[in-house]
Amino acid sequence: VAWQLQPWLHQTVKFQGGQPTGDDVASTAGSGAAKKMYKVKRFDTGEMYALKTPGQREDVFDHVVAAQYAKDFGKGIRFVIPVLAQIDAALDQYGERVAEWEGKFVLLEPLLEGEYQKFVCRRHKFGDGTFVYHPLPQAFFHFTYESSNKLMVIWDLQGIKDESGEHVLTDPYIVHDGHAIWRYGKHHDTFRILHTECNSHCPDWTGGSAEPGESAESSQTAEVDLMPPASPVPCA
Repeated sequence: VAWQLQPWLHQTVKFQGGQPTGDDVASTAGSGAAKKMYKVKRFDTGEMYALKTPGQREDVFDHVVAAQYAKDFGKGIRFVIPVLAQIDAALDQYGERVAEWEGKFVLLEPLLEGEYQKFVCRRHKFGDGTFVYHPLPQAFFHFTYESSNKLMVIWDLQGIKDESGEHVLTDPYIVHDGHAIWRYGKHHDTFRILHTECNSHCPDWTGGSAEPGESAESSQTAEVDLMPPASPVPCA
């Protein structure tokens, strides 16, 4: 984030529902089963951010866990990390107060610019045939399962692929014994169903660990830091 934000920081954001009418107006940009996302602009700098609601501390922790696994995995995968903020004031495009937004806790993170894609999700197995297999995110999906001692897997990998080829991701879904998926169950089944075959980026857990872009056969043994999944923390 371009300016320093601390958890629970109070922020003033400009809000506008519906379609954008100009660069100075935030708009509903995306929605899903759990969250809605809005584009918002910072008043003093004009920088654009993604505001997601509802927001809670568990969401931030999940991003931190995913970012640590991405760091251990190596080049090519990166997660943005949101901050949790409370809205003090919300204004529409006419400068009028939007009272129902005041006091809400939301997530603020850098706005991902580019073609937003689902790289590893349920459509990989049950889609309409249009889903594209993405080798590097699939390998990271595999990596999270093995490097956690099969205690969890990071699923629903989504975001953009930037000009350098790096996958910049957000909204990870961490599947473990206490957090299953209704369609697939726990993390063991999620991994088995959605990772049907390895590729050249996948880690070789029979004796070595392939670096991203390196085949398992040519890799050398590497140490991997094990990091348990974050436990859910209720929003105070």
